[in-house]
Amino acid sequence: MIACIRILLATILLMLPLAPAAAQEPPCIRWQMVPGTSEQTGRLRNFSLPTWQCRERAVRPSEKPVACQLYSKTVDRATGTKICTYRKPGISGDQKTVSVPVGLDCSAQIRC
Repeated sequence: MIACIRILLATILLMLPLAPAAAQEPPCIRWQMVPGTSEQTGRLRNFSLPTWQCRERAVRPSEKPVACQLYSKTVDRATGTKICTYRKPGISGDQKTVSVPVGLDCSAQIRC
């Protein structure tokens, strides 16, 4: 009996499609079960197993917007505009510079 189950599981695993590593989608974070069906054909009854479908996939960190925080602000004496420098959190600490008109102030954080 156990040998039959092992053969059945091995057969099912061999039938699953394999995707190349570069084309893989992000992992699924929410699943939905689709119930199996039952059909009457003559004297026999055919059952299909329930299947699972992905409802929501995770978002890659590189695709999410990041909140950059204000690092420094200076005033350009020639034009009177404020130059705000924002820094991205993390190890890289990339900087982004934004010029602001005279009447406005630098915001504490922006999306970058």
